[in-house]
Amino acid sequence: MYTARVSQTDPHAFASLRAVLRDARYANTDLYLHVEPGRYAEPYALEITSRVMIVPVEGPGTVEISVAAADSVFVVKGDRGALELYGIHVRGRADMPDSPTVLAEQGTRFKAVDSVFTSGTEVEVNGDGTEVVNCRFDGCDLYWKRGTGGFVRDAVFRGAGLTFWRAVNPTVSSVRFSDYDQGSLTIADSSVMVTDCVMSSFGKAKGGSLIVKDGSDARFNNLSITGSPDYSVLAVGEGTRVAFNGFSLTAWTNEKSGIAIGLGAEVSFAASRIDAVGAASTAVTVSEGGTVTVEDLVVENTGAQAFFVKESRLSGRGLVCRRLGSYAIAALRSRIELADVEFTARLPGAENDASGFYLSDSRLDADGVRASELTGTVILTSDDSQATLTSVSAERVWKPVMALGISTVRVHGARVTESGAAAFSTNDRGSLTVVDALVSGTGDTAVWSRGGSLNLTSVTVSGTAGAGAAVEEGAELTLEDTVVRDGHGVGVSVRGAKSQVKLLRSRITGNALAGVQAHSDAVVEMRDVVLRDNGGGDWVYLAEGAE
Repeated sequence: MYTARVSQTDPHAFASLRAVLRDARYANTDLYLHVEPGRYAEPYALEITSRVMIVPVEGPGTVEISVAAADSVFVVKGDRGALELYGIHVRGRADMPDSPTVLAEQGTRFKAVDSVFTSGTEVEVNGDGTEVVNCRFDGCDLYWKRGTGGFVRDAVFRGAGLTFWRAVNPTVSSVRFSDYDQGSLTIADSSVMVTDCVMSSFGKAKGGSLIVKDGSDARFNNLSITGSPDYSVLAVGEGTRVAFNGFSLTAWTNEKSGIAIGLGAEVSFAASRIDAVGAASTAVTVSEGGTVTVEDLVVENTGAQAFFVKESRLSGRGLVCRRLGSYAIAALRSRIELADVEFTARLPGAENDASGFYLSDSRLDADGVRASELTGTVILTSDDSQATLTSVSAERVWKPVMALGISTVRVHGARVTESGAAAFSTNDRGSLTVVDALVSGTGDTAVWSRGGSLNLTSVTVSGTAGAGAAVEEGAELTLEDTVVRDGHGVGVSVRGAKSQVKLLRSRITGNALAGVQAHSDAVVEMRDVVLRDNGGGDWVYLAEGAE
């Protein structure tokens, strides 16, 4: 390797970089260029065909290189082409979108340390082993096109983005993005590892902060996104896999969703947090065959749903949704499988009720569901949905479990306290089975069915403000090994001539009004039932004409 000195003031040195590179004595020779301070405006692109190292004599920030022509500043080409910049400021031309500020062609190598890239369109690298360390990209993108290995470390992108296309296993660490109006980090048909990345203070609402697509495999450790101008995360495409660990998202402006996942993409969240800060759009939308897996994820302050899942799948454990402005999870033609789920509180000022699950033509398996301070439901099902919930706790939830519209719900192991209305209810041919449950302090009727089917086994209902259980309009109710006691109303109310009730091995005692109050034409079957100490009588028929 030969050493040459470049200076605008020393007559014994080369006056420009171009003069060194075109000197016949250094043809096809590796060069180490010491550059004196100054702004070097080269007439045309500097072609690099061998290994060239450019180092400022007086340290980073003292040398600026640009071109006068409508051209790239550097073009690296050939099998031996390798450009290394140390502490250099490279200024491109913003008026030439077709000319990259730096173009490192396929088969070449590029390395930049302590350098700055401004204006221009992009730094485009196509070779293996690209290295970018402690650099700043100011209005100049880094386009990593093809190549194996390499890394970006301790870099800052301001009004600039980083794109990977067909890149194999590069790594990104300790990188910051700010003030970008198109999209900060895009990964397409690539495998990339990203660690300790921060995105904040974005501009106009165009493009996502993070876009992963076209079958990419992307892994993120400690990614933080704040104030995204559009989608914070967009993950799409068959074979696309994205894993977030220690992910933090705060606020976004997209009117539909903060995070959008679809078209077969698979995304996982572990030890992560999403704060919508009251955003009126859904926090996470999963559609068209998307798959999301969660493990210890907190979603809070949502103005709309925390999750909207359409024709997709959501699974995992340790999901916490708090301060809700709507349903935590709304599912349409989807499959939901979750464990250790918590729904808590309504978002202050929200227009809609705060609820847990809403299912339409969907399937749910949930184990360990805790809900409190909700103005809506723990679960509402409709349209041929099926749900199984085990180990459910609901405290001060308005109407915890509702099965509507030819849906089937099974609850095993539940504790419901101080609900505002019915703890378990069905309507419109919904079917609900509850096994091993405690219901107390309900503000109205505890168990209610209108036109649906309701089956309770090993359930204790106590201290309700209204009836312990009530059916009407042809509903079916079965109480088996169940206790209804100490309520302020009727124990069991049977309204409507077509209603059907079975009371099997159950106890209805100590209620303020009648133990059983039934329509004279309703079918009430009792077997091994204890009726005792009910203030309005143990058995009373409804008055003539009462429904």
